[in-house]
Amino acid sequence: MFALTSSQASKILGYSALSVKDKCYVALDDSTYIADSPNDMIKYLEDLLADPKEYMIDQVSMQDVTKDFGDTEGSYALEVDAFDIFKKLAESVKMSFYESPYESFDSEEPEVFIIEVK
Repeated sequence: MFALTSSQASKILGYSALSVKDKCYVALDDSTYIADSPNDMIKYLEDLLADPKEYMIDQVSMQDVTKDFGDTEGSYALEVDAFDIFKKLAESVKMSFYESPYESFDSEEPEVFIIEVK
């Protein structure tokens, strides 16, 4: 079991988007999507042909991830910078998680990592 200090729990990992209409978070496959910045989240929505004005973009903290805020059973798709922040913090508190790069045909280097918090 791991424990987060209040500083660790409030650490911002990235940004997610909640549909104002459907009240569900944007996902990649079955994983809640966490972008590196609000602008990256807007770009992801536009890539999905979604209107960013129909979404509320929120900060995602480490505590949010530990509480399954996206109702995806602890599965998240994190862009690289968000993943780096998450991994460093998770390893420092010995949090159990699985990680795998999301395969993309657009880039040789992973642009997104899928994590499962256990």
